[in-house]
Amino acid sequence: MNSLIDEITKRPCAFIVRTHNPLLTQGEVVKFLLERQISVSNMHLQCLTERQGILIIHCLLEKDKSRHTLHLLEKLKGVIEVELLENKTTNLVKG
Repeated sequence: MNSLIDEITKRPCAFIVRTHNPLLTQGEVVKFLLERQISVSNMHLQCLTERQGILIIHCLLEKDKSRHTLHLLEKLKGVIEVELLENKTTNLVKG
């Protein structure tokens, strides 16, 4: 039942997160998402080098929380840059 409510009240979005120390930063991001009870559809980590990576997070969020979440993610240790893709109609578009 909870996933049905999520589908109705929340919108799909994706965060593209550039990181230092990808595995450690991924752990921090996961803790952050769990604390905020953000519904994650999937997460993918691509290690570019031993010290840099890109983390892609697909999730469901209320529209008014996506920008706030973006700013909080930017403040996490190990995060270089965060980009938000939001679902405005049927496709994810750069926000």
